[in-house]
Amino acid sequence: AVGLLIGIEEVSPEKQVQCLTALLNPLCHQIESLVMGAEAQGLEESSPRAISLLQIVVALNMVTKGFNERLVMISRPTIGVMLKKTLDVVLQLLVSFPNVRPLRSKVISFLHRMIEILGISVLPCIPIALRQLLVHNEAKDMVDFLVLLNQIICKFNSSASGILEDVFPTIASRMSVILSQDAFSTGPAGNTEEMRELQELQRTLYTFLHGMVTHDLSAVLLAPTCRQYLETIMQLLLFTSCSHKDILLRKACVQIFVKLIKDWCTTSKADDK
Repeated sequence: AVGLLIGIEEVSPEKQVQCLTALLNPLCHQIESLVMGAEAQGLEESSPRAISLLQIVVALNMVTKGFNERLVMISRPTIGVMLKKTLDVVLQLLVSFPNVRPLRSKVISFLHRMIEILGISVLPCIPIALRQLLVHNEAKDMVDFLVLLNQIICKFNSSASGILEDVFPTIASRMSVILSQDAFSTGPAGNTEEMRELQELQRTLYTFLHGMVTHDLSAVLLAPTCRQYLETIMQLLLFTSCSHKDILLRKACVQIFVKLIKDWCTTSKADDK
């Protein structure tokens, strides 16, 4: 509620800075203090420190609710600088505690919000955050990771190419194992929670790939660091487009193929590709 009240343009810039300083500084200092203590003693998911950190990140997220990109990056850039510094503090939680899943989830939520309102200024922060999010992640964690990447793609288009080239090899290698053709059962086991998580991951992966090719990022697949995984991705797309029971997923895979053909087979370098 506080964020919605102070984030509107009717509030003067001076008053906004004053209110944000009073809210952000103590919360950031609390994070830094809790991190120092937790690094020395370890951090369990249910510990008081972990719960306090969760609550602080949620509070910071709420404080930003009333702000938008035009206000904080164009009209009142001082506020953008304050929020960027806050993001830097919050992202340290991923570096210090990458395996505390409830905390990681809240940090991802905050990062989603910061991408929305800070725009291009968050790009330098993202690679480190993404690398930490790839530490010890399971199928459900990969879903959250790919959803975040999809937001980055939709927000920044071709400006995200360097980020994608950095993380795509890890994504492709893990997906080829997790989503292998024999990983899906057609029997009773197909109704298990684990199987539902795999199916959700599969849908999210193809949404991610569809986002890449429709936002002028298909060249990432041909980058030197990514090209070795091209055949693996193509086999996944081919298998799904031909045999998956979900017609919408089959259609999405066909659309990806069509876009790749347009991108790669209608230029002067088509033969090489």
